[in-house]
Amino acid sequence: MKKLNFLVLVVLVSCSNMKSHTNKNLNTFIVDQSKGYDSIEELYRASIEVIKSKDSVRINNFIDELMPDRGTIRFMSKRKCEYRGIPNYEIYRPNYLDSLKAANSKALFSYSHRLDKRLKLEDLRFEKFERDIAYETLGYYGCPEVLVCEPFGVCSSNSVIIRFQLGELLKVNNKWKSFTDFKLR
Repeated sequence: MKKLNFLVLVVLVSCSNMKSHTNKNLNTFIVDQSKGYDSIEELYRASIEVIKSKDSVRINNFIDELMPDRGTIRFMSKRKCEYRGIPNYEIYRPNYLDSLKAANSKALFSYSHRLDKRLKLEDLRFEKFERDIAYETLGYYGCPEVLVCEPFGVCSSNSVIIRFQLGELLKVNNKWKSFTDFKLR
């Protein structure tokens, strides 16, 4: 019985330590878990916190959570779903997502410093969305289970009201992701 328990334990530990990997022609049975946000409001509230921080490391981590990742690519590839070149860019232009992440990190970092000159960042808070969020599906792109929207968030600091958008947001693999550039004013 001890040998059987030990064998079961070894198998369980081995399975839990397996890393998922992607090969262009090889799909494994392990699914990559996407990073991201469970709700759009959570995503926008997190964006305010990183803007207030003016910290490039926190901003880079936020962008890493927000942009498509391996889990997103795997999910879309398995469903033969393509949107804005993703997941195919990962094959034909392997550095595409990294360059998009770098550009959005730089934009958000600059935005946080511009806002810091205009208002008190410590008072900045997320208020609401400009209007009710209208969700659509990506059925036309082969992804009827993927939701898409483009909400403008409204935040304020004292009497200053700011509108901003974190790009086209898609709910892929149960996580909200940004697939386009931000609109930061």
